[in-house]
Amino acid sequence: MFHSRRPVRLLLCFTALTLPGATFARIAGAQAGERGRLELSAFTGWAVNSDPDTNYGRLSIGDAQSFGAALGIGDGSGATLELKWIYFQPTVQLVDYGAIANSNKFDAATHYFLIGVTKSVRRGILEPFFGVSLGAVVYLPDDFSVSGRNYDPDDTWRMAFSLGGGLKLFVHPKLAIRLGAELLGTLYFYGTSFYVGTSGSALGVTGGIPTVSGNFTGGLTLAL
Repeated sequence: MFHSRRPVRLLLCFTALTLPGATFARIAGAQAGERGRLELSAFTGWAVNSDPDTNYGRLSIGDAQSFGAALGIGDGSGATLELKWIYFQPTVQLVDYGAIANSNKFDAATHYFLIGVTKSVRRGILEPFFGVSLGAVVYLPDDFSVSGRNYDPDDTWRMAFSLGGGLKLFVHPKLAIRLGAELLGTLYFYGTSFYVGTSGSALGVTGGIPTVSGNFTGGLTLAL
């Protein structure tokens, strides 16, 4: 019953990320003049996924082709504010610990919405870059069954991060081949605690990184 709302949620999230970036781009362009630049990138590749553990078993997440796009707003010094979307749809199976049977295999569409900073150094037609990003990831799993019983899992939103780099090869002053590799991770916070004692007080947050993905991509970058 949640599936009909997915396109609306994704559109709202994408709009919330891109509208501030577009506004910033116009302001930065007016202030920086020829010093800054705007970059549009599109890429595809292969995502290699880890298998997280759950209370009911291990989620076996297959590798999958990935797709993505990025909007970069440069300041002319090599630093760039980047808005990025990444999508892949791996095949997933719940593998039991012995108490229940394995589930059937099902797809889980995964969307990353990230905003971060990259740093690049131009050397002739080559431009290596490195960046970090924070944002959100949404998992949209299909229905699945275990021992003949059907389940309709909810959509799941989590905080996310990326860490990676790559190389741009400019075949034209405004067009480059983009090669990249990055680590995508999910951040999960599942508890907080507050301690009070004779020596003072403290606030603690517990959490972890349940799953990570290695995303290896190739694509094109258009410099405007």
